[in-house]
Amino acid sequence: DRDYFSVFIHRMNPNTNFAQKLNGDVTLFNGNEHKKRFVRRFDELSDFLKTIKEVKPDVIVSFLNMPNLIASISGFLKSVPVIISERADPSRNMDVSSKIMRRIECCAKGAVFQTQGARNLYPGPLRKKGVVIPNPVTPVLLDRPYEYRKNIKNIGFVGRFELIQKRQDIAIEAFNEVLKHNTNITLHFFG
Repeated sequence: DRDYFSVFIHRMNPNTNFAQKLNGDVTLFNGNEHKKRFVRRFDELSDFLKTIKEVKPDVIVSFLNMPNLIASISGFLKSVPVIISERADPSRNMDVSSKIMRRIECCAKGAVFQTQGARNLYPGPLRKKGVVIPNPVTPVLLDRPYEYRKNIKNIGFVGRFELIQKRQDIAIEAFNEVLKHNTNITLHFFG
């Protein structure tokens, strides 16, 4: 019935740094801080269920492992469709608890995966409902030679220092190619 949509963000940990400035049409909900380790996830689930009750969303889109699990359960309990997003490498989490989480996430109505390999690590029902959306690369630009500007002195790489996911090793290999054209340039890592 509505010709517009509204967006809400539910932040599980209110102490998480949230540096982004939100558009005025986006509503931010904060869960409570839960320190008791063994019941924390149940409390986070309860917080999220309260947010769903207040917002009455048409669809929930979730990111990250634990929020994906909590959103899947909440959506199932409240009959709200959930789309989970796997943007990391699930092969790093192949323990029993991760496999159980992926089974539970099958109650999501859909999933977005970054690679086909990530999609293949999820149970069949979720694989069938999922799509692969890789990080954007414009093929047109791959064939275009880059004009190296001699006035560039510094290149920055921003990301946590985790070689397995952030692949600083590939950045160093690419930087070696840059050095062939400009030896007066420095690569800086920030993490």
